[in-house]
Amino acid sequence: MLLTPRGESRYFVLALFTVSMIAGSMLYGGIGALVPYVGRSFDLPHAQLGLIATAMVAGGFLTVAVSGTLCDRFGDKAMLLESGILMGGSMMAAAIFPNYLWLLGCVFLYGIGNAASNPAGTHAILAFFSREQRGLAMGIRQTGMPVGGALGSLLFALVAWHYGYRGALLTGGTVVLVFCTAAALLYRQPKELCGEHVSILKLIEDIGHIGKDPRLILVTVTAMLLMCLQIIFITFFPITLVRGGGYSAEIAALIFAGGHLSAGAGRMVWGGLSDHRYRGSRTIPMVYCAILGAGAAMLLSGIGHIGIGLLCIAAFGLGFAGEGWFALAMLALAEIGGEDHAGGAVGFGIMWMLVAAAIAPLLMGALVGTAGYAIAWHVAAAIALVAAVPALMATRMMRAQPAEG
Repeated sequence: MLLTPRGESRYFVLALFTVSMIAGSMLYGGIGALVPYVGRSFDLPHAQLGLIATAMVAGGFLTVAVSGTLCDRFGDKAMLLESGILMGGSMMAAAIFPNYLWLLGCVFLYGIGNAASNPAGTHAILAFFSREQRGLAMGIRQTGMPVGGALGSLLFALVAWHYGYRGALLTGGTVVLVFCTAAALLYRQPKELCGEHVSILKLIEDIGHIGKDPRLILVTVTAMLLMCLQIIFITFFPITLVRGGGYSAEIAALIFAGGHLSAGAGRMVWGGLSDHRYRGSRTIPMVYCAILGAGAAMLLSGIGHIGIGLLCIAAFGLGFAGEGWFALAMLALAEIGGEDHAGGAVGFGIMWMLVAAAIAPLLMGALVGTAGYAIAWHVAAAIALVAAVPALMATRMMRAQPAEG
């Protein structure tokens, strides 16, 4: 059922949740640009640099499923406000002491807030937009992550060049706190979306029931494999250019930001195609994302032997396809859950995506340290290509049993 509360514009609501995601994703998407400066400050090997991303997603893993149920229980407005305060506060806290363990702890707290913010807004998109509009609407909202990553990359590189990683985190944390809080306060949440006042235990039981749906399982497996490629791109692309290709951290950050911007375009393009070209199928475009993302990773495996032009093409492909799939997965999960359990279904999927996101940087760091960048990116390409298999299986099953939407 579409909602059109008096005085509220669906596009204004979409803008609020998009802006908040841009701000909240600055560290998640831009962490790669900060990694060279952290490595320089503490003289860290690749394996320990990978721990930064692992700490971030580990925090999210502990809370994301519960955050989805909390969105169902309390509504998106409350979750957006509280997660924004946690993200911004933890980033600012990370700047207090120049200590690597302290940094990991604060990044862990940021991960909790970032994961909690993801389901927020899903109910609004399902309620304010028709099924024929949701793919594009979700794609626009999910551009917030790559656009935030691009802005974060440029901001962190610029500030860290002058004031170190601590100055970059302090600046970024302030931006996150201000914009997420403002978006939450400006959102006039309709009473229909204020949450279902049932016990948390009942909502968790519902997640257990939803999690048995084979459609949800296949979409989640696809998303887990693609998440491996996405988090590897976010964490290791700049350091690959710096240590593997001999480029400066600033040049690497610029190319990295360009890749993030292409991801923003990808999420809108794939979302629009899923609405019209593929008649509401979210999984067919995910197959193409898996294939194209694998090709871009294979191209990057030639680091040291390819020029800057091909590196830009690889960044474009890793962004457009390697990140562009995310909105499709979120919408597929939400539509399988339906309006009553969209938050729980999305939380279930993201929880398992974060498992993959926690493992992938450690695997990538170990492979780079032992076998080099070429082999590591070959493995990343293979993982992405395998994702096409469960996506095709999900497509067949969704045709037989369409999502509720």
